[in-house]
Amino acid sequence: MDKKNLSNKARKKRVDASLSKAEILAKGVATGITVTAITHAGRGIFGVIYRQPLAMFALGIASGWLINRYRKEIIFVAHRTGEHGKEFVLRQKESLHDLVAEAEEYAHEKEQSSQ
Repeated sequence: MDKKNLSNKARKKRVDASLSKAEILAKGVATGITVTAITHAGRGIFGVIYRQPLAMFALGIASGWLINRYRKEIIFVAHRTGEHGKEFVLRQKESLHDLVAEAEEYAHEKEQSSQ
């Protein structure tokens, strides 16, 4: 495990330790309310656009033009996101291996202490 990973884990533990259970719960509730509000507003906006064929056509033309204009940037971001996803999976796999190793150590220590 490299130094950067260790410092990130230590920082995350400090942040988690500084939050109480009530603060974590409040953060989750606030996130849920925000997502619900955005989803509800989006349904209303797209419902209106969906009923207007000219608006739908204009939206299609505008989005096609923007995608064509920024295609290189979109491809770059998609590629970078894929790489970040692979790195994330590898980090999670490493964390899982660390967790399993710690559990095995704990079980071994508990077994030895009971004898």
